[in-house]
Amino acid sequence: TRKELLLKNYNFISGKKPTTSMNVKAKIRYGQEPKEAIIHPAKNNILKVKFKEPQFAVTPGQICVFYKEEKCLGGGIIE
Repeated sequence: TRKELLLKNYNFISGKKPTTSMNVKAKIRYGQEPKEAIIHPAKNNILKVKFKEPQFAVTPGQICVFYKEEKCLGGGIIE
């Protein structure tokens, strides 16, 4: 289990990437309930995702998607 992961090649639907940390809900598997997390912009088009609780089976190459309430903000590929 892991509480943190890095996303590469991430995108935001709005086209605007965050410049500061943001509270979101994120999920790493289809059908999973989104979990509380904080996203932190990093260097080189990397986004750090820190979950409130450890997540099971964080798998490189899979997609992580993040939401604000019911609205999908974007996602990226798990490193």
